[in-house]
Amino acid sequence: MDIENIPFSEFDKQVFGCINTATGIVKCSAISSYIHLEKAWQLSGIDAEMSLFRAITAEEEMATAIFIALRNLRYTNAKRLNPKNHVHKQGLYPFCTAVWNFLDPSRTSDIKVKLYIIKESEKPRVKLRFLLPENMTLTPEPPLNQKAMQDDSNSYKFEQELKDYAEEKGVDTIQKHLTELSKLRNTILYAHNNTLPSFRGEIKTELKKKTKIIANLARLLCLIFPYKDKSSLVQQCLDIYLNELPIKYSKTCTYK
Repeated sequence: MDIENIPFSEFDKQVFGCINTATGIVKCSAISSYIHLEKAWQLSGIDAEMSLFRAITAEEEMATAIFIALRNLRYTNAKRLNPKNHVHKQGLYPFCTAVWNFLDPSRTSDIKVKLYIIKESEKPRVKLRFLLPENMTLTPEPPLNQKAMQDDSNSYKFEQELKDYAEEKGVDTIQKHLTELSKLRNTILYAHNNTLPSFRGEIKTELKKKTKIIANLARLLCLIFPYKDKSSLVQQCLDIYLNELPIKYSKTCTYK
């Protein structure tokens, strides 16, 4: 796999270096994601359906890497995330996008957010920095160790942001959107009624979207897996995500 074959930004090529410091299933799933994305681009002029299938698989592999990282770090209820379930994996990025629509401080203030990479113990690490007025900065440690609050005593649930995101996609709940996303692979892989499997969109446009999604999920992974201390925002979002999933599990899900 050659990272140069994927149209990433220079920053996201450096994120790949951080990914390489992971171990076990986290690293294998993330590298598998890059491999699938590289092959998706290679197939784009030959077989649009297989190209898109590779890209969808790339997204799911990066989601799997995040799920396993959360389990390894023993986040509460992380074992309820099922790396074998398409709804769980395909839903991660839409959920994160809805959350970011609330958290992004640049939408309502002069505060900016910057990701950067430094070396700690000779290993690249992705960090998060808030650029405040008067040249002041705030650097959380771990990077996502924050919490969104409704008021002094209640955590924010991102309900409005999730509703707004769903309505943008033409449905009334985020659960319906997650279910529809999981059905896309069947459309491009299998015949249905009187319809042959096909993808009728512009494949290069779709691949650019998937490349951005995978780049952002890789950044998120690198904000989580290297840090042994749990982050409040990660746990808060995990709790909400598990509640929003259209398929829920009363028992933990195994993955080998």
